[in-house]
Amino acid sequence: MRFRKAAILLSTVVVILALGFYALRYRRYAYAAAWHCFHSNNVKVGEHQFTIPTVWWVEKKNAGRISVVRACKSTALVYPEIEVDPVSEEAVVATDDEQSRRLQEVVSTLNLHSQPGFTASFGVVKSKVFVWSCVRMEETILGRNFSTQLICHASRIPYSLDYQGPPEREAEAKSIFASFQ
Repeated sequence: MRFRKAAILLSTVVVILALGFYALRYRRYAYAAAWHCFHSNNVKVGEHQFTIPTVWWVEKKNAGRISVVRACKSTALVYPEIEVDPVSEEAVVATDDEQSRRLQEVVSTLNLHSQPGFTASFGVVKSKVFVWSCVRMEETILGRNFSTQLICHASRIPYSLDYQGPPEREAEAKSIFASFQ
C-alpha cells in the first residue's frame, strides 16, 4: 500500500514537471493568443493600420514606435520581430520610383563594402494601397542563412517597416507588410 502511494505521488510529480517544462517552452504562444483576445488582429499606427496573425503580438509602443514579435519556442536563437518606426519628413519621398532608386543605391553601397557572409538585395512588397521598396540583408554562417533583415519604405508614408529574424519567418513578415493600409 505504501509503495502504491509513493508510485502515484512520484508519477504525479513527473507529470507536473513535464507539463511545466512544456508550458515554459510554449508560453509565448499562450501569451500571443491571450493578447489577441484583448486587442484583435489590427494594429493602428497613426492614421494607418495593419493586420497581424494570431501568433504575433505587439510587445511595446512608445514615441510612435511599435514592436511586433512572433511566438516561437523558447529555444529559438533568433526571435522574429518587426519594428514600425516613424521616419523624418526629409526621409519621406513623393514617388515610388524615387523610393526605389534611393534603396537600390543603399543596396549597391552595402554590397560594395560587404563582409564575407553578408549580402544585400533589393525587393518589393506590394500592399493593397502601397508599394514597399525593401532592402533585404542576410547573414550566412557556415553556408546557412542564419538571420534576415528586411527594411521597407513606401512613398508618402512616414514609417519604415523592419523585420529581423530567421529566414523561415520572412514570408510571414511580408504578409504583415502587405496588410498595411
